[in-house]
Amino acid sequence: MKQLTLIRHATATAYHDADSDLGRHLTAAGQAEARELGKHLAKRSLRPSHWHVSPASRTQETAQAIALALREEPSPDWLEPRIYLAESATLLALIQELPDLCTHALIVGHNPGITDLARHLLARVTAPTLEPATCVTLITNQATWATVGSGDFTLTERWKPARAD
Repeated sequence: MKQLTLIRHATATAYHDADSDLGRHLTAAGQAEARELGKHLAKRSLRPSHWHVSPASRTQETAQAIALALREEPSPDWLEPRIYLAESATLLALIQELPDLCTHALIVGHNPGITDLARHLLARVTAPTLEPATCVTLITNQATWATVGSGDFTLTERWKPARAD
């Protein structure tokens, strides 16, 4: 069995509050969401062996908060430029490149690509949109990542931190 956790970055600053889209950081609420997301994954004892994170500041900050909760050391090797604003086909190609010995991969990315990927892998066009700081965990019985595709995964969890309004 192989496991895949897809995460949309936590709440980020507005476009006009950053020098570039890549440079948008998490808001204070987004930082709290990312910490809660990390705590949740730690409680579930999720330990990805492969991490892929968009180079955008908001995705890196989300991944760093999760890594801290999982007692993982963030690595520059996690950064994957192809994830930045990627379409689902690009994200699927990245998954299909995973080594077969990888039993759990984690991707931190952006919409609409990350939601479209989840819908494709689940073969559910109407699956809910991944809002900021939402994670979905999927499983497949496929022996190799190279052949995974539409309908090969089952949703085991969809989770989002409660809003602190």
